Order: sequence, then structure tokens, then C-alpha cells
Amino acid sequence: MPQQPRCHVWTTIRGFWERGEWAECIRLVKAVVDADPYDASQRYLLARLYLKVGNQRHALIQFEKLLPLCVGRGDLYRALAMQKQVDELSPSSGQQEGRYEAMQRWFRSLGIRSQAVREGGVLQPLLFLSLASTGFTRAAEACVVERLDPGVHEREGTPGTLWITLLGELRCAEADARATWNPERDLEEGHFVLVDPSILASRRYRFEALSPADLLRLPGEVT
Repeated sequence: MPQQPRCHVWTTIRGFWERGEWAECIRLVKAVVDADPYDASQRYLLARLYLKVGNQRHALIQFEKLLPLCVGRGDLYRALAMQKQVDELSPSSGQQEGRYEAMQRWFRSLGIRSQAVREGGVLQPLLFLSLASTGFTRAAEACVVERLDPGVHEREGTPGTLWITLLGELRCAEADARATWNPERDLEEGHFVLVDPSILASRRYRFEALSPADLLRLPGEVT
């Protein structure tokens, strides 16, 4: 099967997904991954599909391949998410003390020097890497991977809650203090949503997943 542009993969499998034809979705995405083993986004989608059908063993294999791939590329947030996924599917992994400290040391060794916390819609990793090792580990352990199927999902965020887009494309709207929805904004992989830390009450957010999507959420009490 010829390799397809990334933007066309979801278009190709969308009809099969909507009909619940998971075997065909897996076949098509696996062909793309086989053609380009280093395409992290499509391998991530393949892992999500295996989770969808309850095949945890094959999902774990994909996440175990993704972890060093994301670490090697300097993709901190996806690396954290992959470690969380591996921990969830392989209980022995979660017993390896110091795994987050080791990850932090590796990313620091990459020489990230940018002092910018935000560049466009992307949250820069220096914000996390500059923490003390205990703080980094605490933040990493508190992170949660949220899986969103295509459609509309509402979430509540306490002040300081952070969501980072790991996979897929979404639209996001925030409800203000009067419960009025503000205009939507587009989110792509790497983009983030931060609940204003200075407000006193939680806020409602509406995420419309345009394709299968994953978010890394860090609770407000940790940020």
C-alpha cells in the first residue's frame, strides 16, 4: 500500500471507524506505519486502535516503540504520555523507581536553552525541565492521558489545569463566568490549553475532537 499523507489517514479510515470496522482501521493504519516506522503520530493512532479493540498486548508493543522514539526526538510531553501508557499496560514498569528522573536528565542533556515559556500555541519544555527532580517527578506522576473519540466532550478545569494536545485535531471553547461559550480555537498536536491560574473558580471547556485525540492533563493543584 503506498504511503498516504498524514492528513489523509483519518479521512481514509473515518467511515470504517464510524461503522465500528476496527479490523479494517487497524489494517489501513498499520500499512502506513509499516511504510514509515518513524511516523510517531500514525503509530500512536495504531496504538489507540489496539486499545479500542481491547488488544492491550499489541497496544503495549506500540507504546514501547513510541517511548524511545519520542525521547530521541526531544518530544517531552509525548514521552511522558508514552511512559504513562506503558505504566498502565505493564504493571512492572511502574515499579521502576527513578524513571522520570532519568527522563528529565536525558532531556536536560539535549541542551534546551530557550527561555520562552510559550512560542505560538506550543508550551515549551523548559517550563518542566527547570523544576527540581522531585518537582518534575511529582508533575509527571500527576499527569493523566485523556482519550477522546471524535465528537464533543466537556471537561471542567480547576485554576492552573493544563491540557496539551498529543494526538489529533480539536476545537476548544471556554465558558466564561456567566457560562457563555467564548469563540472556539483550533488545537493541533503540541498546542495547549491553560486554565487561568488567577481565577477563583473552575471553568468549563468544550473539546470537539475532529479525529481520535489524546490530551495530556496536568491538574491545577500541581502546576
